[in-house]
Amino acid sequence: MPSPWSFSFEPLFVAVAAVAVVLYVRAWRRSPGPWWRAASFAGGIALVVGALNSPLGTIATEYLVLFHLLQNVMISDWAPPLLLIGLTPAMRTALAKRGGRPFEVLTRPTVALPVWLVGWYVVHLGAVYDAAVRNPYLLALEHAFLIAIGLLFWWPIICDVPRAAATLTRIGYVFAAFVLSAFLGLA
Repeated sequence: MPSPWSFSFEPLFVAVAAVAVVLYVRAWRRSPGPWWRAASFAGGIALVVGALNSPLGTIATEYLVLFHLLQNVMISDWAPPLLLIGLTPAMRTALAKRGGRPFEVLTRPTVALPVWLVGWYVVHLGAVYDAAVRNPYLLALEHAFLIAIGLLFWWPIICDVPRAAATLTRIGYVFAAFVLSAFLGLA
Protein backbone atom coordinates (compact mmCIF):
# COMPACT_ATOMS: atom_id res chain seq x y z
CA MET A 1 0.00 0.00 0.00
CA PRO A 2 1.45 3.42 -0.96
CA SER A 3 2.17 6.08 1.62
CA PRO A 4 -0.80 8.36 2.29
CA TRP A 5 1.47 11.26 1.33
CA SER A 6 2.27 9.92 -2.14
CA PHE A 7 0.71 11.86 -4.96
CA SER A 8 -1.96 10.33 -7.14
CA PHE A 9 -1.75 11.31 -10.79
CA GLU A 10 -4.60 11.46 -13.27
CA PRO A 11 -2.91 12.79 -16.43
CA LEU A 12 -6.23 13.09 -18.26
CA PHE A 13 -7.41 15.82 -15.89
CA VAL A 14 -4.09 17.65 -16.02
CA ALA A 15 -4.29 17.63 -19.83
CA VAL A 16 -7.95 18.67 -19.90
CA ALA A 17 -7.22 21.45 -17.39
CA ALA A 18 -4.33 22.68 -19.54
CA VAL A 19 -6.55 22.73 -22.63
CA ALA A 20 -9.30 24.53 -20.67
CA VAL A 21 -6.80 27.18 -19.54
CA VAL A 22 -5.51 27.71 -23.09
CA LEU A 23 -9.07 28.03 -24.45
CA TYR A 24 -9.98 30.35 -21.60
CA VAL A 25 -7.00 32.63 -22.24
CA ARG A 26 -7.85 32.77 -25.96
CA ALA A 27 -11.49 33.64 -25.17
CA TRP A 28 -10.37 36.16 -22.55
CA ARG A 29 -8.28 37.99 -25.12
CA ARG A 30 -11.38 38.35 -27.32
CA SER A 31 -13.67 39.48 -24.49
CA PRO A 32 -11.82 40.33 -21.28
CA GLY A 33 -13.59 40.81 -17.99
CA PRO A 34 -12.73 41.83 -14.45
CA TRP A 35 -9.73 40.15 -12.79
CA TRP A 36 -11.92 38.28 -10.32
CA ARG A 37 -13.47 36.25 -13.13
CA ALA A 38 -10.06 34.93 -14.15
CA ALA A 39 -9.22 34.26 -10.50
CA SER A 40 -12.48 32.34 -10.08
CA PHE A 41 -11.80 30.23 -13.17
CA ALA A 42 -8.25 29.54 -11.94
CA GLY A 43 -9.64 28.51 -8.55
CA GLY A 44 -12.00 26.03 -10.20
CA ILE A 45 -9.17 24.54 -12.27
CA ALA A 46 -6.99 24.32 -9.16
CA LEU A 47 -9.72 22.48 -7.26
CA VAL A 48 -10.15 19.87 -9.98
CA VAL A 49 -6.43 19.32 -10.54
CA GLY A 50 -5.64 19.43 -6.82
CA ALA A 51 -8.40 17.02 -5.84
CA LEU A 52 -7.38 14.45 -8.43
CA ASN A 53 -3.58 14.86 -8.45
CA SER A 54 -2.47 15.01 -4.86
CA PRO A 55 -2.19 12.86 -1.74
CA LEU A 56 -5.94 13.38 -1.41
CA GLY A 57 -6.38 10.93 -4.31
CA THR A 58 -4.14 8.34 -2.68
CA ILE A 59 -5.93 8.61 0.64
CA ALA A 60 -9.29 8.44 -1.19
CA THR A 61 -8.54 5.20 -3.03
CA GLU A 62 -6.32 3.43 -0.51
CA TYR A 63 -7.34 4.54 2.98
CA LEU A 64 -10.57 6.46 3.66
CA VAL A 65 -13.81 6.55 1.67
CA LEU A 66 -14.53 9.91 3.30
CA PHE A 67 -11.70 11.43 1.24
CA HIS A 68 -13.20 9.98 -1.93
CA LEU A 69 -16.43 11.75 -1.07
CA LEU A 70 -14.49 14.96 -0.42
CA GLN A 71 -12.90 14.63 -3.86
CA ASN A 72 -16.33 14.21 -5.41
CA VAL A 73 -17.67 17.30 -3.66
CA MET A 74 -14.62 19.34 -4.70
CA ILE A 75 -14.94 18.43 -8.38
CA SER A 76 -18.73 18.40 -8.66
CA ASP A 77 -19.97 21.01 -6.18
CA TRP A 78 -17.13 23.46 -5.52
CA ALA A 79 -15.16 23.67 -8.78
CA PRO A 80 -18.07 24.03 -11.27
CA PRO A 81 -19.52 27.23 -9.78
CA LEU A 82 -16.04 28.78 -9.73
CA LEU A 83 -15.45 27.77 -13.35
CA LEU A 84 -18.81 29.19 -14.43
CA ILE A 85 -18.43 32.42 -12.45
CA GLY A 86 -15.08 32.79 -14.22
CA LEU A 87 -16.74 32.93 -17.62
CA THR A 88 -17.50 36.37 -19.01
CA PRO A 89 -21.01 36.95 -20.37
CA ALA A 90 -19.60 36.74 -23.91
CA MET A 91 -18.01 33.36 -23.13
CA ARG A 92 -21.29 32.06 -21.69
CA THR A 93 -23.20 33.21 -24.75
CA ALA A 94 -20.66 31.59 -27.08
CA LEU A 95 -20.86 28.28 -25.16
CA ALA A 96 -24.66 28.34 -25.23
CA LYS A 97 -24.68 29.07 -28.97
CA ARG A 98 -22.17 26.31 -29.65
CA GLY A 99 -24.25 23.84 -27.63
CA GLY A 100 -27.40 24.76 -29.51
CA ARG A 101 -30.80 23.30 -28.73
CA PRO A 102 -29.48 20.22 -26.84
CA PHE A 103 -27.51 22.50 -24.50
CA GLU A 104 -30.55 24.72 -23.99
CA VAL A 105 -32.68 21.72 -23.02
CA LEU A 106 -30.05 20.15 -20.75
CA THR A 107 -29.48 23.38 -18.83
CA ARG A 108 -33.14 23.94 -18.01
CA PRO A 109 -33.59 23.63 -14.25
CA THR A 110 -36.30 21.00 -14.75
CA VAL A 111 -33.78 18.84 -16.63
CA ALA A 112 -30.49 19.76 -14.97
CA LEU A 113 -31.66 19.05 -11.41
CA PRO A 114 -32.98 15.51 -12.09
CA VAL A 115 -29.89 14.65 -14.17
CA TRP A 116 -27.65 15.86 -11.33
CA LEU A 117 -29.62 13.93 -8.71
CA VAL A 118 -29.75 10.68 -10.67
CA GLY A 119 -26.05 11.04 -11.45
CA TRP A 120 -25.13 11.46 -7.80
CA TYR A 121 -27.26 8.51 -6.72
CA VAL A 122 -25.95 6.21 -9.46
CA VAL A 123 -22.28 6.97 -8.78
CA HIS A 124 -22.79 6.15 -5.14
CA LEU A 125 -24.40 2.76 -5.64
CA GLY A 126 -22.16 0.22 -3.95
CA ALA A 127 -21.40 -1.75 -7.11
CA VAL A 128 -20.62 1.38 -9.13
CA TYR A 129 -18.41 2.80 -6.39
CA ASP A 130 -16.53 -0.49 -5.90
CA ALA A 131 -15.95 -0.87 -9.64
CA ALA A 132 -14.66 2.68 -9.94
CA VAL A 133 -12.24 2.35 -7.03
CA ARG A 134 -10.84 -0.91 -8.47
CA ASN A 135 -10.47 0.33 -12.04
CA PRO A 136 -8.55 3.57 -12.70
CA TYR A 137 -10.31 4.09 -16.05
CA LEU A 138 -13.75 3.82 -14.48
CA LEU A 139 -12.63 6.15 -11.69
CA ALA A 140 -11.48 8.72 -14.26
CA LEU A 141 -14.82 8.32 -16.08
CA GLU A 142 -16.66 8.82 -12.78
CA HIS A 143 -14.69 11.99 -12.10
CA ALA A 144 -15.35 13.36 -15.59
CA PHE A 145 -19.04 12.55 -15.19
CA LEU A 146 -19.21 14.33 -11.82
CA ILE A 147 -17.55 17.43 -13.25
CA ALA A 148 -20.00 17.41 -16.18
CA ILE A 149 -23.12 17.06 -14.03
CA GLY A 150 -21.75 19.69 -11.65
CA LEU A 151 -21.40 22.16 -14.51
CA LEU A 152 -24.86 21.20 -15.75
CA PHE A 153 -26.39 21.66 -12.27
CA TRP A 154 -24.83 25.08 -11.64
CA TRP A 155 -25.41 26.55 -15.12
CA PRO A 156 -29.08 27.57 -14.56
CA ILE A 157 -28.16 29.33 -11.32
CA ILE A 158 -25.03 31.17 -12.42
CA CYS A 159 -25.11 31.54 -16.20
CA ASP A 160 -28.66 31.45 -17.43
CA VAL A 161 -29.10 35.16 -18.07
CA PRO A 162 -31.67 34.87 -20.92
CA ARG A 163 -33.93 32.68 -18.78
CA ALA A 164 -32.82 34.28 -15.52
CA ALA A 165 -35.16 33.30 -12.75
CA ALA A 166 -35.97 35.32 -9.68
CA THR A 167 -33.65 34.93 -6.72
CA LEU A 168 -36.27 32.97 -4.78
CA THR A 169 -36.61 30.51 -7.65
CA ARG A 170 -32.85 29.96 -7.69
CA ILE A 171 -32.82 29.50 -3.93
CA GLY A 172 -35.66 26.99 -4.31
CA TYR A 173 -33.65 25.11 -6.95
CA VAL A 174 -30.63 24.79 -4.64
CA PHE A 175 -32.85 23.94 -1.67
CA ALA A 176 -34.58 21.20 -3.66
CA ALA A 177 -31.16 19.79 -4.59
CA PHE A 178 -30.12 19.84 -0.94
CA VAL A 179 -33.28 18.13 0.28
CA LEU A 180 -33.45 15.54 -2.50
CA SER A 181 -29.77 14.62 -2.18
CA ALA A 182 -29.95 14.38 1.62
CA PHE A 183 -31.12 10.78 1.33
CA LEU A 184 -27.83 9.93 -0.30
CA GLY A 185 -25.97 11.25 2.72
CA LEU A 186 -28.23 9.31 5.06
CA ALA A 187 -27.63 6.09 3.16
